[in-house]
Amino acid sequence: GGAGGSGGGEGAGDAAAAEASPKAGDDTQHEHPYFGYGSNMAASGLALKGVTSTRFAPAVLPRFRLVFNLAVRKYLVEPSFANVEPSPPGATGWDAEVHGVLHWFASDADLRKVDEIEAIYERRLLPVRDYEGRELMAWVYVLATIPESMVGVADLHEQPPSRRYLDLLVRGAREASLDSAYVAYLESCPCTPPPRPRLSPAQAATAASRSVSLADIEATAANMPEGAKKATGPVLCCMRGYVFDVQDYVHPVVLRWQWSGRDGTTFAAKKHSPLADGADMSDAQKAYVEAVVAEWLMYYKLVGSHRLEEYDAMFGGPLPVDAEEKSEVPASL
Repeated sequence: GGAGGSGGGEGAGDAAAAEASPKAGDDTQHEHPYFGYGSNMAASGLALKGVTSTRFAPAVLPRFRLVFNLAVRKYLVEPSFANVEPSPPGATGWDAEVHGVLHWFASDADLRKVDEIEAIYERRLLPVRDYEGRELMAWVYVLATIPESMVGVADLHEQPPSRRYLDLLVRGAREASLDSAYVAYLESCPCTPPPRPRLSPAQAATAASRSVSLADIEATAANMPEGAKKATGPVLCCMRGYVFDVQDYVHPVVLRWQWSGRDGTTFAAKKHSPLADGADMSDAQKAYVEAVVAEWLMYYKLVGSHRLEEYDAMFGGPLPVDAEEKSEVPASL
């Protein structure tokens, strides 16, 4: 999920990025106003991240514009996340202001949690106004430069976000009753379609030749306990019938222990949108799952398959196979 007031950092952050701004200290009972403009607009979304908003209200950040320019390189599933940047001279319309949600946190602990979630951003105190015209200073997460430790992992260039991510913003804006014209503006933003995976001949042969049981997949979870940075052995995960060993590549964003030793297909679908137990996946959820497969085919070792024929039937057929071998990571990345 999710960046700054944008709520899209999703593990891509670095705590040094925010050192330019004062941080929360010891717990206190005074309230902290925080302006969320991305996936953190929804109080329900903040709650899922362990952050409690005591109250919230629609608000405007003047003289800034919303941009989708935090691009995490090699992260195909989410091509970009929200950010805000100063409006250009003479800007009008949505280039001159950003609508979002003012949340009030009761203690420093909640503000520190957002610092951790949005660590690649700088937390700045900026003037905002609520829909009643009252002005106040609120914390806003802004990313103006990529921290040195994240150079090569993240870039600042505008790129349309995924439909999943944009829908988070739209739902949050509606939940908070933002200006209907601004909601319509969000809905009109272009999106980057999810990539469709393609197998190399060698990958297709591997998947066809080795069937891996769920028990064997689950047994590898012990090699990557939660919070661990290094695996002690193979770490297997199934995604849409393909079994990957994720131990050898540290993904710049994805925390591997979230996927370790499991069939992560349903988990990935639920990351896209809610899915009731036993319910069929929507086409959008299936496309999201396949985008994860496309990414994993680039960065993780494919070692076999699990229930592949069932998944092929569920997803409308097998994945296409290239006529010739391809490099694992395109030179453009």
